[in-house]
Order: sequence, then C-alpha cells, then structure tokens
Amino acid sequence: MTPRIVIKLGGSLLSHSSTPSTLRSLLDDSFKRHQVFLIVGGGELVEAVRDLDAVHSFAQEMLHWVSVDLMGSTMTLVSQWFKDADVIESQEQLAFVNASGIAGLCLVMPSAFYRRGDQRLPQNWGTTSDSIAAILAVQLGIKDLVLLKSCMIDETIDGDLAAERQVVDSHFPTVAKDLCVRLIGFKSTIMSDVLQTAISSDGGEVDTRLV
Repeated sequence: MTPRIVIKLGGSLLSHSSTPSTLRSLLDDSFKRHQVFLIVGGGELVEAVRDLDAVHSFAQEMLHWVSVDLMGSTMTLVSQWFKDADVIESQEQLAFVNASGIAGLCLVMPSAFYRRGDQRLPQNWGTTSDSIAAILAVQLGIKDLVLLKSCMIDETIDGDLAAERQVVDSHFPTVAKDLCVRLIGFKSTIMSDVLQTAISSDGGEVDTRLV
C-alpha cells in the first residue's frame, strides 16, 4: 500500500518569500512515492478577521466558518505553486482519491471534509487549522500528520505542553490522540528526513522534533 501522510502548512508561512521553493523542495520527491494530502492554514487573512473581531465582537460561530472559508482562499493561492497537483474540493473527490491509494500530491480544500453544521470541533477562536488538519487525518484513516510551523519547536515538548504554549490549539491533543504527529520548524535543513521518518512511524503519540 502506498504510504500516506497529511501535511499542514502554517498560513503565516505564506508571507515568507522562500516558502514556495522550500515547500516544493520538500514535497517534489515525497509525492512520487507517497500519497500526500496538503492543507493550508488561514494565515494573515484570518488574523485580519481576528483584528476586526477585537473591535466589533462578532458571533464566534460565524467567525469560525469565515476563517475556514479563508483556508480555502489560502489553498487557492498555494495551488499556483503546484499546477499539476489535484485540488480536492468535494467529499466525493476526497473519498475517491483516498481509496485510490495512488502516489501524488493532493491539495485539500476544507469544503471536502469540514463544512457548516459539522460538530466535531468547537466553533470559536479556540479551534485552529491544526485541529482541522487532525480531523482530516482521522477521517482518512491516516496515522501520520506533519505540522509545518514558522516557530522553532522545543524537542522536549509533548502535545499538552504544545497546547499550553499555544504552539497548537487546546483541542488538538484530544483530536490527535491516536495520530503520530510531527511539529516541524519550516526552515529546517532536515525536513525531508523527518518526513520520511514520519511515513514509517507508528501512530498513537505526539513525537515532536526541534529542526
């Protein structure tokens, strides 16, 4: 069976000029042998909404889904870096591609697995794209989840401490409890090695790396 993995690109990394080339370097070799499902955070677009909420105090549930929609917008931008990749927009597409087991890069829109009315996560600012990426992995039956972060990651940190330090959101340790998670600083020179290790690891714990 083709090894499968979910990778979440932190939305704040879209503001870095080196991100396209670094991400392509990381993924080009990987998706020749693996089925890679990529999801992207909302980044500065969501931060702009957060700033507006601080002024106007909008309804939390509404803001949650606005933020999820903006994850689709950032994925549209990232898709321009991978013109040959499949963009997955519907539940039917996602189920078909997942069942195919064909190696390649799949760019997953939130609309393919997480829509209004979904109650798997609290609908407020306490839920971030990290937990949304985790429910994608759980839904697809994929044990391996990589979170690419703009911050440095303490190699001794566990899931609960990562949530306490706001590296991930407070719901993430619960949602990802059965996954094998790698938290990786994006500027690492050994990201590819960590990704290869993630493919062959057993699930069930958060394994963080300072890279």
